[in-house]
Amino acid sequence: MLFLHDMNPQDRSEALFTVLDKDNNGYLDRAELSQAFGNAIRTASKLYQHRSSLSWLTSIPSYLSPSLALQNAGASAADKKETSTAAESKIQERSRKAVEKILAKADVNKDGRISREEWIQHAQDLPVLSSLLIMK
Repeated sequence: MLFLHDMNPQDRSEALFTVLDKDNNGYLDRAELSQAFGNAIRTASKLYQHRSSLSWLTSIPSYLSPSLALQNAGASAADKKETSTAAESKIQERSRKAVEKILAKADVNKDGRISREEWIQHAQDLPVLSSLLIMK
């Protein structure tokens, strides 16, 4: 079985495109990207909050960690409580910003979606994706 870390960056980029293209139309639209990054940010936030119990986890990239988690790193348990609505709002905003950066860079023809070719050409140049694509 071949894992992502065993693949070269271009193959990894193509595999990631295939996973993200939920409707299999050959394009990544804003909704597909938003769903993917929202899920990634939620997961990163949960890992960040439980990092002390995960000895294998040394850090989470700052572009995935909600600012709330970073601001509250030394806060008391009572101070860390925030409503799920407010936390979800922050996650959605971070996701929206990541998606806008990706579309601005990779959507070369500005049609509001990213083709497989645009993705392959630009994915490695995007800081938000490069750590996923260049694993060592």
